[in-house]
Amino acid sequence: MTFPNLPNGSKRRCPTMHRPAMHRPAMHRPTMHRPTMHRPTMHRPTMHRIVLALLIASCFAYRTPALAGNSVSGANAITVAAGDTGTCALSPCLISLKMPPGDGRYQVTGNQIDIGTYPAGQTVRLGNFFDSQALAIKGAGVPKAYVYILKSM
Repeated sequence: MTFPNLPNGSKRRCPTMHRPAMHRPAMHRPTMHRPTMHRPTMHRPTMHRIVLALLIASCFAYRTPALAGNSVSGANAITVAAGDTGTCALSPCLISLKMPPGDGRYQVTGNQIDIGTYPAGQTVRLGNFFDSQALAIKGAGVPKAYVYILKSM
């Protein structure tokens, strides 16, 4: 749109119409999204794998005596041997202990409290427990067995 009768004889356009469509305000033109360019570094999944591998390796680099044996679990009953670490999901938990081989009988303590004396080489039932137990077999020269009891009914 032009105005023919300007005092200096120029034909000026209307100020709102002189802009091409691509220079209109953002609300009048469609938006285009460009993909963002990433730096040429390592991909994120690769970095996550490296971090995960390092974490897993650090878990096995230092093994505490409690983790030196097997890891066992059960819902409301569990059988462990010397050096094992076990998890019982419910309490009370029926704990059985595999006694080490040998002659005679061994004294068993749980959390430094006497549980009883049991024959060597057999699997014995120690009873139902509500709290986590650190089981020691006195005189056998074997590591403790640990049973963690998670929650009560």
